[in-house]
Amino acid sequence: MKRDFVVAHPFRHHALELCAGLSRSGASFQLLTPFYKKGLGSFVARLPLAMGTRANGYWHPEIRESDVVCPPWTQLQRLVVGAIDPDRFAPVFDRAIARYVRRNAPKMHCLITLQDYMPLTVAAAADTGVKIWSDQILNQSASAMQRIGAHYESLGLTLPKHDETENLRIVQRSSVITVPSAYCETGIADHVAAGRVVHKIPYGTSLPRKQNESADTAAVFNIVARANSVRKGGHLVLRAVERWGAQWRSALDGKELRITILGEFEPALARLLSEIRIPDGIRVVHGNVPHALVSNVYCSGHLFLMPSLSESLSLACLEALAFGLPMVVTHYTGVEDIEENCGVYVSDDIDSVGAGVLQMLERRRHFREMGRNARQMAASRYSWSDYRDRIARLAQDMAA
Repeated sequence: MKRDFVVAHPFRHHALELCAGLSRSGASFQLLTPFYKKGLGSFVARLPLAMGTRANGYWHPEIRESDVVCPPWTQLQRLVVGAIDPDRFAPVFDRAIARYVRRNAPKMHCLITLQDYMPLTVAAAADTGVKIWSDQILNQSASAMQRIGAHYESLGLTLPKHDETENLRIVQRSSVITVPSAYCETGIADHVAAGRVVHKIPYGTSLPRKQNESADTAAVFNIVARANSVRKGGHLVLRAVERWGAQWRSALDGKELRITILGEFEPALARLLSEIRIPDGIRVVHGNVPHALVSNVYCSGHLFLMPSLSESLSLACLEALAFGLPMVVTHYTGVEDIEENCGVYVSDDIDSVGAGVLQMLERRRHFREMGRNARQMAASRYSWSDYRDRIARLAQDMAA
């Protein structure tokens, strides 16, 4: 049987939602993935604590098990090697799937690949006449990496090596390109082959049943920040706390302030946290939060902060919108049109971040209205169901 689409990705990200969209289209497809809740994955999902909870997330109700291929050896490698060193696992999976594609190319019409995680697989598809659909998930353009590099340098750090060559080669080879935001599209715009159309299909989020606690009645004002790395602007948050924290507390009429960082600080930020002087009445906490408990963090929050240096479309921002959190973010998060609606944009600068937070604290009497606007934006523009429908329409157009 010839498959209209074959999706290959070494991790999860939004690949399951993409496949659910293909399922809605009625087209035949196959997901090649190292881990799914079937076979060994189904056993792991029954295990207690974090491992079982995490494994349960590798499943989607709109995807038939028969459309998923994940051999036991890839599941074992994903559990062992992938958990310890994801960067080391991805090339192993890429080599295996490249061999699979070369053997099965006559049964494949189009390969869907996310960013540049599978360069050997894409080369195998191109060599055997299989069409390529590139789904871009991160803006790592020269300008973005230059901006990130400048921040690393300001901290006395060395920017991790990055080579965009493979991704741009994939973009140039692709018959179809999808991006989640206008910002993501700017990263590849100069490298798209003539005549190719870039389709903007935003990611989604699920609307929660819980709502966040009112900032008026809470004993402690809580800022939830997705800023656990330099790339996500964690150093800007910490320096802004040191420089602007006293003004933030004054705007809150002396109420205690907690900054909750989603994720464990990378080493450079952990060191910075130990070095800065945090004003009285402010507490900064960080750490990994089990997926099942993330909603509790958002529910306890009153303001969302993410001064990222480059994303594509931040899923954390979309989750914050769904929970009705007003936000302070950079344009580099990919979230559009929040100004005068449910938040403010800031630049990748300590004082811009500090002033943006202060501005929102001074406007907190409008947080209830901003929260309604945020939830409405999440429901009308960033729904996973809408994402699946748009993927389905694109797939139907391609298969026609």
